[in-house]
Amino acid sequence: MDRLQAALSPKLAGVAADKLWQFQLRKENKALLEQIQEIERRRQSDAAEANRKFKETADRMIALESRVAEHEREKTKSEQAVKHFMKEGAAFKAIVKDFLEGGVPEGMLEDCPCKNPS
Repeated sequence: MDRLQAALSPKLAGVAADKLWQFQLRKENKALLEQIQEIERRRQSDAAEANRKFKETADRMIALESRVAEHEREKTKSEQAVKHFMKEGAAFKAIVKDFLEGGVPEGMLEDCPCKNPS
């Protein structure tokens, strides 16, 4: 029996060592898998947050571009109004200059009550 036991002992020890390694590897594999799953959950959460912030930023940019466009339209209107006012002012200045120099434009006094006292 000693001989049989001696022959089985190394084999039994090898099997036991293999089983221990398999158990340890499964345990480590499970721990690594849990870590990977946790990292994936955090990645998904971070990606969702990044997408939310991106959409929020894009919406803000669209709103700002709209406001800038509105200000540009208002500026253009104001510039056109100033040009029109300057044109009318220049015409008025020319009439006043002519008047002060004694050259009243033809037809300007047609409706004047001093010309036709009735």
